[in-house]
Amino acid sequence: MFTWSRRLYKPLQDDDGSEDSGSYKAPSSTFWPMCSAILLSICLFLLFLLQRKSSCVGNTNAQSLSSKTDFEPAIPDIQYHQVQFGGIVLDEGTFKITGGAATRPYVGTSYHEIDEAWNEILEKRWFNLTAEEKQNAFGEKAGDYLDFVQLDTFHLLHCINHLRKVIDADVYYPKGLPPLRVHTDHCLDVLRESVQCHGDLTPIPYRPDKKTSYYYSDSIQVHTCRNFDTLRNWLANKRESFSIDPFKLE
Repeated sequence: MFTWSRRLYKPLQDDDGSEDSGSYKAPSSTFWPMCSAILLSICLFLLFLLQRKSSCVGNTNAQSLSSKTDFEPAIPDIQYHQVQFGGIVLDEGTFKITGGAATRPYVGTSYHEIDEAWNEILEKRWFNLTAEEKQNAFGEKAGDYLDFVQLDTFHLLHCINHLRKVIDADVYYPKGLPPLRVHTDHCLDVLRESVQCHGDLTPIPYRPDKKTSYYYSDSIQVHTCRNFDTLRNWLANKRESFSIDPFKLE
């Protein structure tokens, strides 16, 4: 502990040689301990605020950023990260697609490789529900449904894959498209609904090409996304093996 002298100054002498005690007083013996206690309290309070802020930031990966309709058992595994999307670039007057952060091709004409990439995502997307999970998810309507589901993310990916095949119908449907036009219309409309529902507010700028009169949207931007790999890991742990007929489900 620091020690303090009661007399911190030497009184000045008046013209007549006497010391002027004036109105100054040495600090009380309780002054500095009180200041120290106040400063310590402030520091502890600031530390508490920092810890609380850190805790809130951590929670944004899961509970605080989940929605009311998320499947509750999956919520603790929700994580967010930043992903650079792919897009179109203009190279010597020719438009080309760049894949962004993707590590495998999901579009194009390398059909076998692309089919494998899509199958890896979609093949094992269903999982069983316990009676409690089913009741919590659907309430009074629970009795109307079977005991397995897919998360809508994978349903929408299935729709995108279906539209991809419709675009290349000569490859995937050489004898003509399936008669269910309503399937294609459904996929287009549910994708529209999902895009409007999630309302991504990432700004997309327009890039001019100096050599031509073209300008085009540059969608190669960073977005904040739910971690899809973490979601797939959760699904792999949740899912039990069973066999179903996909045609009857979509």
